[in-house]
Amino acid sequence: MIRIGVCAAIDQISLAAAAGYDYLEAGFAGIASLPEEEFKRQLSVAKASSISVEACNGMLTAQQRVTGPDVDLNQVEGFITRGFDRAEQLGVKVVVFGSSGARNVPEGWSYHRAWQQISEYLRMAEPVARAHGITIALEPLCRAESNILHYVSEGTLLSAMLDLPNLRTLGDIYHMVLNGEPMSALTDAGSLLAHTHIANPEGRLFPSGSDSFDYVSVFKALKAGGYDARMSVEGRALDFQADLPVACRVLKKARDMA
Repeated sequence: MIRIGVCAAIDQISLAAAAGYDYLEAGFAGIASLPEEEFKRQLSVAKASSISVEACNGMLTAQQRVTGPDVDLNQVEGFITRGFDRAEQLGVKVVVFGSSGARNVPEGWSYHRAWQQISEYLRMAEPVARAHGITIALEPLCRAESNILHYVSEGTLLSAMLDLPNLRTLGDIYHMVLNGEPMSALTDAGSLLAHTHIANPEGRLFPSGSDSFDYVSVFKALKAGGYDARMSVEGRALDFQADLPVACRVLKKARDMA
């Protein structure tokens, strides 16, 4: 059964648990950058919760470039090594590589070379993730946020071509709708789909009982491809505490109807 989580700060994990979520998705780069004492405090908060931090997004910041003329993979490797060590302590199973600021192709830079650089980064990062029992999920992003890797089909193709054990792709429903990509891409990804994100595409809001998006169709496409992992709400809440349980109920109902 697909499990429903929410992207939020670790300090909000008790709110997520009370709202009925199965897990929390936190920010990888933020966790990697924390002073040790603050990380220990947040780890203690997470361990005290009835749910776990099972996923992380935001793998890199704009300071950890992986495309362009100023790439320093040694520096990036040190950053993600610390991050994956901390993620493992939290119980994280999947880390999302969207990170538009790190991967966007600089003006005038070769797209051919940029694809090569992204592949080089992933070949470096995947063994680090694998050593911690974590899978990297490539996140295709809408064109308003990124100028490279837009479609789930591209993420599926890249992960298949690189053929690394702990590298797969992600389906973000918001980005798919904005890019005009059909939900069948989730089905076609099959076993190469590692993780999913969702929001109401109208305004990237938390799903609500009154919005018109067809969430059931998403779950049907996922189930047709054999997907049985996680779906995280990643969107904007108008009232976080009020919207949190509503989104959880909407998605679990849609999942059960699919």
